[in-house]
Amino acid sequence: MNLQEIYQNQLKELRENPNLLDNLSIESAKDNNYNQIARNKVLIAIFNDIKTSDYNIVNYIFIAEKELRQSKKSIENYEVDVLYLAAYLLTKFNNIDDIWQFWNSKETDFDSSIGFDTEYLLSFGVDKVLEYLRLCDNPNKEKLIQLVTVDNSTPIYTQEEINEWKNYKHQYFAVYEFPIKDEVDFAFQAKEYEYLKQLLSDWLLKKNEWTEYQNLTNIGIGKELKLDDFLLDSLINYNNKFQNSIRIEMHKNEIDALSKKLNRNISRETNKNDNNLIDRFLFWKKRKKS
Repeated sequence: MNLQEIYQNQLKELRENPNLLDNLSIESAKDNNYNQIARNKVLIAIFNDIKTSDYNIVNYIFIAEKELRQSKKSIENYEVDVLYLAAYLLTKFNNIDDIWQFWNSKETDFDSSIGFDTEYLLSFGVDKVLEYLRLCDNPNKEKLIQLVTVDNSTPIYTQEEINEWKNYKHQYFAVYEFPIKDEVDFAFQAKEYEYLKQLLSDWLLKKNEWTEYQNLTNIGIGKELKLDDFLLDSLINYNNKFQNSIRIEMHKNEIDALSKKLNRNISRETNKNDNNLIDRFLFWKKRKKS
């Protein structure tokens, strides 16, 4: 069973039995990720097959992610994009009251005030939101009006800009689209690291066909999985292939630091066009097992 089928089946079970949402709570987590990766799987499935009846599932996950962000817990493999994906999916249900949840999330801390897009607050329609705010009796409405307008009247974004932002957000999460186009990138972005490790041998066979983005993904994999040898060879491979990249100098510093740490003489390797990443990966895999 591939990742797409796993995600779809999990969503199907949740739709049939909403009580299973409790298994995604922060409190029920059995590791230091606090079920974030598990919640992200559900969001990805809904991103590909959203139904009106999914509102309670998405809202539950958004609240959990908002609380996790506000908890200041030390979270293993934390990914703020899970919060942003949940918020993006909430905009699909046209529940204008959700702007208060968005505002609360944006007010979490300084990073959130910048990272949580202000466009979310106008995502239900610029004119509709402003009219709603003028008529509502929420005690925070004046603060919110100030945030989304100039001089409490002119919206900071036009409806056209909000529509463009929505298209941008969809493209931002397009790596999660089914059918999966790039399993390695999908598994890496979704933090399916055990599954990712199973893909690497075949992935490395295609390294001569990799785009620059895929080469950068390979570097990211080395860093995230803490595979120093793998990372070093990935950096060398990138610098050999993309010699006009602005990243070259930065990578040279990383290569130097890693080669010293691993006691590897890479003077010859940096001048080769083909670093035998496949053989080395199999070697690293065998060494880690032992």
